[in-house]
Amino acid sequence: MSKPELIALSLSGIVVLAIGSQWLAWRLRFPAILLLILVGLLAGPGCEVALGTRLLDPDALLGELVLPATSLAVGLILFEGGMGLRLRDARAVGAPLARLVSVGVLVTWLCSAGAAWAWGLLGLELSLLLGAIVVVTGPTVIGPMLRQIRPTGRAATVLRWEGIVIDPVGATLALLVFDAVLMGSGVAEAAHGFLWISITGAVFGCAGAALIVIPLRRHAIPDFLDAPFAVMAVLGAYSVANLIQPEAGLLATTVMGVVVGNTLGERARKILHFKESLVVLLISVLFVVLTARLEPGELVGALSWRSLGFLATLLLLVRPLAVLLATVGTALTWRDRALLACVAPRGIVAASVASVFALRLVQAKRPEAAALAPLTFVVILGTVAFYALSAPSLARRLGLAVANPQGVLLLGAQAFPRALAAALEKLGVRVLLLDANRANVRAATMASLEAVQANPLSYSTLEGLDLGGLGHFFAATPNDEVNSLAVHRFVDFFGEAGVFQLARQGQTDTGHGAAFEQGRRLFAEDATWAALAARLQAGERIKATPLSAEFDYQSWRALYGPEALPLLVVTARGEVIPFSADHQPRPEAGDSLVALVPRESPAPQLPG
Repeated sequence: MSKPELIALSLSGIVVLAIGSQWLAWRLRFPAILLLILVGLLAGPGCEVALGTRLLDPDALLGELVLPATSLAVGLILFEGGMGLRLRDARAVGAPLARLVSVGVLVTWLCSAGAAWAWGLLGLELSLLLGAIVVVTGPTVIGPMLRQIRPTGRAATVLRWEGIVIDPVGATLALLVFDAVLMGSGVAEAAHGFLWISITGAVFGCAGAALIVIPLRRHAIPDFLDAPFAVMAVLGAYSVANLIQPEAGLLATTVMGVVVGNTLGERARKILHFKESLVVLLISVLFVVLTARLEPGELVGALSWRSLGFLATLLLLVRPLAVLLATVGTALTWRDRALLACVAPRGIVAASVASVFALRLVQAKRPEAAALAPLTFVVILGTVAFYALSAPSLARRLGLAVANPQGVLLLGAQAFPRALAAALEKLGVRVLLLDANRANVRAATMASLEAVQANPLSYSTLEGLDLGGLGHFFAATPNDEVNSLAVHRFVDFFGEAGVFQLARQGQTDTGHGAAFEQGRRLFAEDATWAALAARLQAGERIKATPLSAEFDYQSWRALYGPEALPLLVVTARGEVIPFSADHQPRPEAGDSLVALVPRESPAPQLPG
């Protein structure tokens, strides 16, 4: 096999391993980051130990391109993460967020460095650098973990913002420590460098955002070039910012993402769709490549009782102390603070920064720095595994999550979804209305309903929603295609049993219309959006009726007649059971029956 063919085979093998691991992790409901690292270890140092040669050798394959390509990929990841951040959310968590990325970072850095030095892992200088590297959490691990926990309250928003903002902050801190302590720069020079990194990153981030926003608003770029043009602008801004001031690129791309996402609004959806897929590919490939670069001897040295003690210190002492000091006096409840203290997994930015600095230091005749990368991967593996296993149960114990969530994410905020949400809210069921139409969302909020304006077909929407306590998804918009596509988007989160959609207009049989449907038919075979809206407009109303032994379901049916349409049952235990074409629940005494009843229906005569 010729060398070009071998290179092509190796590159395709990396993609197969990376995306195959993502798919397998999804099928097994297993944290993808753990499987990606495991695959990289087996393909790299694992094969070298077992077979004497590596199945995957990134350094031999890519040479000096490995680390620059890694830095560019991280820039794109942070841009995509920044696009998902909304400034309106930041205002709600401004003080806790600002203190977490300032006081929290400082405490985490110093305590982590002290722990690494006290456990005898590294010298003082390298301990300071390792402490700076492990301050970052990252959106690549926070997002999936929040989807698993589904927390309520403000903790989820704080964690999501912290994961994005802390990445460039941590990378910048690591660079300053690298320059000030290891390369001989003084404190004044380090402060000067921090100032210039901040200015350069902000300036080129805003300039890069303008390069995207202005042409798109003036329709100077064809639709098919929206996303590629954005990628070009991100890479250009990253490279120029780094050229002017080393390591300012990460801050520049983060600022670009925040500005573009909050300025373009819905016009940014095409960029987001493309970037979401690209980021999944980049993250998967990076974890496989970076772990495959590790040396067997370094891994053996990193897996010691000292490194496990260091990891335990980070989990049980450093993070709780940082959150305690950073959030004292804020409006966060003690439950929110407790959850924040127990969720801080490390991700791809920590891995990439550690790999870059370790290589530079080894080349600068500091061989002891080779331990940086494997120690960082031990931290990544340990924090992801620990928090993935412990955080969901802790959130439930704190009352910030439930084991069997029964709330409803209701797609659509027109008159019928609003009426249904109001009836469920009175029964103590949380309902979140989701609609891309601003007028519909405004009408819902004016009715004191919880509503969010967002594109339901975007992956970033799922990341940005507060889904705490929600266990069902109802697609109830006038657009049948949007309903089906949205069900397809949310089925991974809610499961096939928990996603429903209204029957298609004019397609209430089992023919072509049913073939396009992705979710279970909601309420009944003929419950289309037009039919429900017409009944509501004709004066019918959605009413919740408590059932008892004296006034049971048969009595209810006799009272309201065959025209009444049962919608949901809320059981005495708080369980929400929707009526659907494939399941008609039998309400019992103590349950509440939510139904669409005729206008002239009399009030039921209840005992007492």
